[in-house]
Amino acid sequence: MNAHHGVWKLSDGYEIKDSHPLGRITFAEAIEQSSNVVFALQSQKIADDKFYKYARDFGFGITLGIDVPGEVSGRMKKPREFDGATKYFMAYGYELAATALQIVNAYSAVANGGVMMKPYLIKKILDENGNEIESYSPQKIRRVISPETAKELTELFCGVVERGTGVEARVQGMRIAGKTGTAQQLVDGTYSKKAYTASFVGFFPADKPKIAMMIMLDKPQTDIYGGKTAAPIFRRIAQRWISATHIEGIKDEILTEQSDSVTVPDVRGISVENAEVVLHQLGLRLKNRGQGIIAQQSPLPTIRVVRGSEILAESRVPTPQVVNTDSTEKVRIAALRPDVRGMAVRRALAVLHAAGTKVKVIGSGSVQRQTWAPGKEKSCTIECK
Repeated sequence: MNAHHGVWKLSDGYEIKDSHPLGRITFAEAIEQSSNVVFALQSQKIADDKFYKYARDFGFGITLGIDVPGEVSGRMKKPREFDGATKYFMAYGYELAATALQIVNAYSAVANGGVMMKPYLIKKILDENGNEIESYSPQKIRRVISPETAKELTELFCGVVERGTGVEARVQGMRIAGKTGTAQQLVDGTYSKKAYTASFVGFFPADKPKIAMMIMLDKPQTDIYGGKTAAPIFRRIAQRWISATHIEGIKDEILTEQSDSVTVPDVRGISVENAEVVLHQLGLRLKNRGQGIIAQQSPLPTIRVVRGSEILAESRVPTPQVVNTDSTEKVRIAALRPDVRGMAVRRALAVLHAAGTKVKVIGSGSVQRQTWAPGKEKSCTIECK
């Protein structure tokens, strides 16, 4: 298919653009690279009424009947309202208004082999004694596409994650089917060049789907594209779900090694402020009791935890302590002295310097011995090999 090198100029003066130039590509590559041009060109091959019927069957422009008050239907033009460019823009997500629920339910229909289900929140209602009053179960709404088409679409969406704009959603050891989205927001009746909505929607495991979800970000600050902002969030949620749930066909060792986990660093002996910086860089959070220098932490260093976990720490402000430096003189020195034995020399230096200690290094490698010098100033010698 010809992607017109990323720009297709319409006769009425409009332009349809891709985020980056693409030449002649397959339809699978067009989906993987989110080619607006190819989607728009393909819409020419579908009659208006058939185009509308498929969009409607997937749940756009109508309510889905979820058991929550206030559901809205969104907005989708009827065929009689189409103008010359309507299908072109609808083909890649404009000229219609849809809720996140409608979008994720449409992808769920693909995951369900082409059958759309009615979404619901309440499984059962119990009385004050725990007796069941009413229960609810999954309900089929309609078949939207054939099982064969659903399977082919699933493979195309897997390509998005494996090779395309959704690689940031990839989880080693499990196939994810999904699609990135980047949309200009409508501001004062025109599409803004500054306000965007970034999204990623998908389902997993792709071969036996159990979870479908959508991540949608309003005006992301770091990047406008869903593949860069929403897809990583999708991945982290999927990894946490995997870690907490047994999935047939996925080996435990793969989950242990590939889930979004990090090794807890040693923050003992450094200031609370520095500890927060170190943990934040690894995606961890500090829950601290006290001020000053970290004295204890839990979990201990080298333990692997899920990114986003909380590290509990106890800190205290170094207090003066009377220590005999010789038989006649007493001086006041800090009571808290970080123990860096066993640490790599670079790590040991970071910990000691953060604690305000002057350090003399002998050798290289890991710290084998640590000797504190007597005197008013905090200083020590570390011997490494």
